[in-house]
Amino acid sequence: MAYAVYTSEHDLRAEPGLFARIRAAFADYRRYRALLDEMDQMSDRELLDLDLSRHSLRDVARQAVYGR
Repeated sequence: MAYAVYTSEHDLRAEPGLFARIRAAFADYRRYRALLDEMDQMSDRELLDLDLSRHSLRDVARQAVYGR
């Protein structure tokens, strides 16, 4: 008796795509945290010069990294 196993090309590419998306998500998050930490270290005067408030830093970092 013979058995055949069929694997589509899509199944073979599913794993690397998943890991690539996970790596990209971690890289985006690291960029977000680095930008947020850098802006958080700025003085109130520097933030005012950039027309930013401390309350808007997360929104600015999110927009810069994720575009939303």
